[in-house]
Amino acid sequence: MAAYAGMRGTGDWSTDQRPFHWRKDMLRVWPQGNMPITGMTSNMRSIVVDEARYNRWMKVFPAQAADLTNSGVYEDAALGTAYSSGDSYSAGQVVYLNMILADVKEFRVRHYVLLRDSSDVSVDKRGEVVSVVRDGTSSYIGVELLEADNTSGVDLSDVDRVMIIGNLNPEAAEPPAPIAYDPSSDYNLTQIFWNTLMQTGTAIAVGGSLRTPDDYLEAKMDCWELHGVEMEKSWLYSERFDMTDPINGQPKRATRGLIKAIQEDDWAGTNCVKDFTTTTTISDDTAGDDHDYSGDLWTQTGGRWINYYLKNRARYSKIRKVSAICGDGALLGIQHLVEENAMMSLETRQADYGIEIVRWISVFGTIDIMIHPLFSHEPTDNYRMIVYEPKELMLRPLKTRDTRFLKDPNFNKGGDNAIDAKNEGFRGEIGMDFGNLRGCAVLDGVGRDNTQG
Repeated sequence: MAAYAGMRGTGDWSTDQRPFHWRKDMLRVWPQGNMPITGMTSNMRSIVVDEARYNRWMKVFPAQAADLTNSGVYEDAALGTAYSSGDSYSAGQVVYLNMILADVKEFRVRHYVLLRDSSDVSVDKRGEVVSVVRDGTSSYIGVELLEADNTSGVDLSDVDRVMIIGNLNPEAAEPPAPIAYDPSSDYNLTQIFWNTLMQTGTAIAVGGSLRTPDDYLEAKMDCWELHGVEMEKSWLYSERFDMTDPINGQPKRATRGLIKAIQEDDWAGTNCVKDFTTTTTISDDTAGDDHDYSGDLWTQTGGRWINYYLKNRARYSKIRKVSAICGDGALLGIQHLVEENAMMSLETRQADYGIEIVRWISVFGTIDIMIHPLFSHEPTDNYRMIVYEPKELMLRPLKTRDTRFLKDPNFNKGGDNAIDAKNEGFRGEIGMDFGNLRGCAVLDGVGRDNTQG
């Protein structure tokens, strides 16, 4: 078979040829095949690890804001007298804002803050932090008002949130107190992948399925593809496990895959993982109000639903163009939204590495969608879509243990360990690693009608 752009044929390989990097060639051979994640990550960054368990550290942009607790705004440092509706404080007077201990740690003296009523931003008042008290549920910041309170209708008694909007420093001031943020940590494990090809000496000699070099290469490619497909499934579905094999008593590990990593992320798991078929009420969705999706048709409110979760994902995304893999049912569901809404746009194009994608232009960025063959093959994943940032995915091979082809040095030789067969295969010890999971989403039921109600 002749070679062409984006693909390499098995007939172009000589009998003993070994690719420079087995995982990298998976994408060139099967650009539209069963392992797009494996193929794409192999062409991206890959960092070797020294241990089977490896850590990752992540810092997110600090909130620099807090929701107030109990009565919110108080007139005294003892938090005994709540600010009442109709009270009239002038600029220069101090109010005390009660919040949880974890939030008060973000504030320091001289912070410039905005006091806000979440339901009515016209209440906004500005002030300067003059004191910070860390005392469990009685934690608070003292804020000197820089402008007088508005006593007509709504006032500081309605304030339920405070935001840092800068810092205020006089001339010849001493340095302010520092604030540092600790990164959050997580870990993953490497997993040993091993797929073998075995034929007896007799089968090879008498002309079995591996009679010629070309037949042998075809079987070798089949083994290689199976090795890649099984890695691909782990990159998607696996959860990490660290256990002991009951047969040989040695450690055995499974790496955490992309889906489970998104689901277990403390923010993405709550705000970016959802199933349209089981969604009931979403508070404050993209239309700005609550909506009960129970019993809705996909073509009625599917666009509103998916935009809500794309908005959540985009809030922490570093880039405007991301990728998605989905089943054919999910892509058909997106097409139905395009047909119902002329404001949406889809276009088919060929991306890097010879992969054909559908580009979806949305208000929350551009999404390059690729039908994942494994999702289309598995009926329960037909309507699933995984949105992710490709540059935030990375494979972590254990040093000297990346995927390689293991030849059988004992074939046709004698000795205590001799066996009348050729036993070869592919083996690698690799783990998955992730960057910004808050820019990802797992959306199920894309294209299906809601079943609630």
